[in-house]
Amino acid sequence: MNDPNGLLCFNGKFHMFYQYNPDETVFKDDIKWGHAVSTDLVYWKHLPIALRSDKFYDKYGCWSGMAVINNGVPTILYIGAQHNEQLRFSHTPCIATGKGKDLVRWEKHPDNPIKITPLEPIFKWANKQVVYSDTPFAWREGKTWYIILAAKVAEDSRKKGILWLFKSHDLINWQYLHPLFDWNGDMLVCPNFFRLGSKWVLIVTPLHGGKTIYFVGNYKDHKFKPEFQGEIDLGGSFFAAQVFKDPTGRHIMFGWLREMCSQRMSIKAGWCGVMSLPRILTLNPDGRLNFEPAPELKILRGKHKQFSNINVTSAAKDYLPGVSGDCLEIMTELAPNNTSKVGLKLRSSPEAAEETLVYYDSKTHKLVVDCRRSSKSTAAHKGTVTAKPLTASKNIHSSPFYLSKGENLKLHIFLDRSVVEVYANGNTCLSCRIYPSQKNSVGVNMFAKGGDATAVTMDIWTTKAIWKH
Repeated sequence: MNDPNGLLCFNGKFHMFYQYNPDETVFKDDIKWGHAVSTDLVYWKHLPIALRSDKFYDKYGCWSGMAVINNGVPTILYIGAQHNEQLRFSHTPCIATGKGKDLVRWEKHPDNPIKITPLEPIFKWANKQVVYSDTPFAWREGKTWYIILAAKVAEDSRKKGILWLFKSHDLINWQYLHPLFDWNGDMLVCPNFFRLGSKWVLIVTPLHGGKTIYFVGNYKDHKFKPEFQGEIDLGGSFFAAQVFKDPTGRHIMFGWLREMCSQRMSIKAGWCGVMSLPRILTLNPDGRLNFEPAPELKILRGKHKQFSNINVTSAAKDYLPGVSGDCLEIMTELAPNNTSKVGLKLRSSPEAAEETLVYYDSKTHKLVVDCRRSSKSTAAHKGTVTAKPLTASKNIHSSPFYLSKGENLKLHIFLDRSVVEVYANGNTCLSCRIYPSQKNSVGVNMFAKGGDATAVTMDIWTTKAIWKH
């Protein structure tokens, strides 16, 4: 599985669609749309495949898209891949509508693919040639739909990422308006565009950039002017974010957590790719996005251990007696004091041959997840997506992170076997994949370097599985 698609709430249930290959643990051109449903964002039930590549316009895959409620009808917008070299628009937007209360059956529109007029301004946009298009995103203003379509154009020997803006009254006939956003760089895929407070937020993923970024700014007269740029997650795994608004008005985001192991390891495991936990987005007064795990996740909490006011030194000792596991939720507030580094060791083997470090570096002002010793396996950290070995530096994932004077480090960590999701002070996230090879790599501890730190509070829960059997 890969990109989350078509997140929506219908008849009191949350529906998640996603890019899906049910036959192999690798991506194939004839990708399908998987489908799962939940009443609480935590426990999910698999439903039959929603979209298959069975039409001439999506013969080579039903690629990424999103879903909306159009006049009471759940409607999917997706990209149909044709791979026709004679067509300059070989990846074309299409729609399908859901049938019944449970949305198990989906019907592709008889007029697919989408009718776009006029085409010529798109093909000759600023004398550049269209080379690729992908990933529609739609929202409604009054009775009119506005749709973004991600694309890549050639400009001399360079590539330029662009988001075209269209409008439509029925979602099947689109009128081209103008570029909403463009930048000199890689193609921007999986766009999300929505109002948050008094500002508008654009979330995009550079196709080969390995990270998802966002822009906050103003949207007026159907033009977007960004004022702030930030990163969604710099853990190396999070990709292709999708955001939807739930009935209470919360903006909830999921992302695909890519494998960072060899393809052979994924084939042996029999599965590849997972979804992130649901994150609630809010806007900070300084223009940054805030991220918090959905409070619904508390239902997964099991046995609880609590510690407070622990003096953490550079001496190696067991600061958290009786704590171990590979499925844990950890919440802690750490006062760095005069330390250069302070944090936690996760999934440690008794002899420390394997361990993953999560820490704050006060000298470089970074939040770090160090995966260099996460696994002794030579198949780990070789990148299923790129199929190229990652360098040692790529196994150290970090994000700029600043604590103001007197501010403590507040970490909220979810450990789920090969997944580590780290939330720090509500505004920074790092999501990584780790692959310990030893069964006894389940140790958890704290550490400090260059001085003494204080663990003001430390709460640790075991966590339950999300799949009800």
